[in-house]
Amino acid sequence: NDGPTVLQTGYGFGHFYNSFSMSSATCALVIMTGNLGKPGAGYGPSPVCSFNPSQAYSYPEDAEAVVIAGVGVQHEEGWVNPRGRSISVSQLPDVMATGMYNGEPLELKVVLHHSGNPFGNTPGRTELMEAVEKIDYIVSCELMMTDTSRYADIILPVAFWFEEQDMYQPWQTQYMYYGGKAVEPLGECKSEFEICQLLAERLGFGEYFQDDETKVMRDAIDN
Repeated sequence: NDGPTVLQTGYGFGHFYNSFSMSSATCALVIMTGNLGKPGAGYGPSPVCSFNPSQAYSYPEDAEAVVIAGVGVQHEEGWVNPRGRSISVSQLPDVMATGMYNGEPLELKVVLHHSGNPFGNTPGRTELMEAVEKIDYIVSCELMMTDTSRYADIILPVAFWFEEQDMYQPWQTQYMYYGGKAVEPLGECKSEFEICQLLAERLGFGEYFQDDETKVMRDAIDN
């Protein structure tokens, strides 16, 4: 078939440190088959509809907001980030090298990671991993051994998808699905939600994490 072809990929490539090589090979395939630069052909990610519950379940009213260029919500005085100092993974090398962030001193010693694999799919990985080596302690909440977990000092086992309740949004839809807990987690596995609640309690922030998973999901949907 000599007709135009569109090659769409999912997010799976980005889960591994060699994702750039896989993406380059896919682009080369599109070029070699003549499916670039003509109507009806091309290459790109599959379209995804997004749902963001952060407006329903957000940050405490007394959180220390900061003004950071390009991060947060834009106001007349600049960009205001209600979470306080929020560091992108791509900014980590500069922070670890200078000990500064947004013009202020910042000593980063501990990193708690969950719900992603930033050490495996972030641009400038060589510089990033050099910065990671300078972090005193890394905790990874994971279901499997990812590139990020390999650099962790301790791994907290999380519950599998069928062992916790959660909300899901399938690709290319505007609907949210509820996934109920089918079985109890094995051993000492806990959901990321419960891990964050327990850590917040031990760190003195438990008052901000009193809602259970059901209430958080209901608040997000009702909004």
